[in-house]
Amino acid sequence: MSHLYSLKISHYRGIKNLEAIFGESKFVALIGRGDSGKTTILKAIAAVLNPNWNVSFSDWDFYDCKTDEPIVIEAVLKDLPEDLFKENKYGLCLGLLKSGSITYDLENIGEDEAEEYEKILTIRLTVNNTLEPKWTVISGINRDVETEITANDRAKLKMFQVSDYIDNHFSYSKGSPLYTLLKQSIEDKKLPANKIVEMVRKAYNAIQEHNDFKEFDDVKTQIATLAKGVGLRINDLNTFVEFKENAYSESNITLHSENIPYRLHGKGSKRLLSIAIQKGLMDEGGIVLIDEMEQGMEPDRSRNLARLLKQTDNGQVFVTTHSREVIAEVSADNLFIVHQGEEHLRTFGKNYQGLLRRIPESVLAKRVVCCEGATELGIIRAFDDFLQQSRGYGLAALGIVYVDCHGGDQFYKDAILLKKQDIDACVFADDDTDKDLEKAKKEAEKNKVSGVLCDKGKAIEDMLFAYLPWEGVLEMLSYAEEVYNQQKIYPILAYSDLDSLKGLTDAAEQQKVREDCAQRAKEGKWYKRIAHGEFLGKIWIGNTSRFAEDCGLAKEYKAMIDWIGNEIN
Repeated sequence: MSHLYSLKISHYRGIKNLEAIFGESKFVALIGRGDSGKTTILKAIAAVLNPNWNVSFSDWDFYDCKTDEPIVIEAVLKDLPEDLFKENKYGLCLGLLKSGSITYDLENIGEDEAEEYEKILTIRLTVNNTLEPKWTVISGINRDVETEITANDRAKLKMFQVSDYIDNHFSYSKGSPLYTLLKQSIEDKKLPANKIVEMVRKAYNAIQEHNDFKEFDDVKTQIATLAKGVGLRINDLNTFVEFKENAYSESNITLHSENIPYRLHGKGSKRLLSIAIQKGLMDEGGIVLIDEMEQGMEPDRSRNLARLLKQTDNGQVFVTTHSREVIAEVSADNLFIVHQGEEHLRTFGKNYQGLLRRIPESVLAKRVVCCEGATELGIIRAFDDFLQQSRGYGLAALGIVYVDCHGGDQFYKDAILLKKQDIDACVFADDDTDKDLEKAKKEAEKNKVSGVLCDKGKAIEDMLFAYLPWEGVLEMLSYAEEVYNQQKIYPILAYSDLDSLKGLTDAAEQQKVREDCAQRAKEGKWYKRIAHGEFLGKIWIGNTSRFAEDCGLAKEYKAMIDWIGNEIN
């Protein structure tokens, strides 16, 4: 029941024009950079399906605040309550959906052929410069016939939102998800209203019988005297608790936990309970909108919630998220990426599932450094620290994230997939001569993936031991000694400890030590951790002024700094 198949938005808030086709997806996760329009899409859905008649709009709701262009939001819905398809409702406003194609030309489709189509209604919300919203169902071959749809009929779509303003979700007020859930489980639909009236009357009678407002008698007498002075005679003036109209409202029946109203609980707990209530509605076919679904929740809770919500069978759930845990949990075909200014949402194929599980943060970035392994990741962290200190801002300000792709040729594959989503990707890696790696490298170059690589056939250990000044080589050995024991590091050729190397001045002998150290470091994995990589990055950056321009480390450093750039997003 009530499945949103597609959505069109024109001139609404930060969106000029956007068309989104959700198809059969029952769980939709919208992701993207800040201010890309994710929340606006949810608000557009909420507006066009809103069950209230008095929704307010302002000039700020118009794209670029230009009220001469009307806001138009269209929602194509299927699996609707049969009541809405009756002729005295919107049965003459039908559209038909088949294999992704929609037609409103009903006259040229025979009855037998029509059985192959799904019935749809297209609801259009229009707001012009008068700021008065108008909801209609559109039909006709040219989509130019509009039939008004009432707030009561829109309420049958069962659309609810989870936001920071959800206190009414814990009361039985009309229109709340709790009230709707109650009405599904009871036969007497007037029970909530009758129950509260009965309770208020009993409370009112009890208070009248135990009148205890003697402290107010002096004021009461004073007011009666003042009234006489202006010609008003008041008989039997008394002070009582007044039960106004809203005291008889179902909104006063609320959920409590340990005698505390649930609306006073923490944000995360309130959002979870609200979602739990609405999950009951989803089972009956409701549409639920959750902005920033991880807000106020621990990572394990948000991941578990995503797992539960994606199992929705009857209803439909739309969420926005910046959480790597949520993205890692969601199926690739349920993710829709929003890019600011684009007129369509991007989707992910099944071939992205592995990337989304391993490095989910990469699809939230504008630019990504795909590091071959932990060492390279640590080095980029050192670059990040250096830029933060020297420029006053680091990679985050540039929209850049860095990820560990865990070796093999995966860093090339990941970079290619990101590039295909228009996320600028750079590979930072060794340049080994492995045939499979060479093939992946050529494929990455074909897809215009940037590469910051070591010299041909070299690893980062080779580069550092080859090009660092001798003091830097000794510093690298000293660090390795601290991390491991001397037995793992020495002997290096004929040298048994660091002290025996400190006095070495012969260039040819130093070269032999450099080569031996590089080989042993790779075989012994001396620096294959993120923290070790950070150490190497600091030594590298700290010695850049001492490298010759044609030095491999100097070229690699320049290539990385050039790719990073300095344009803050």
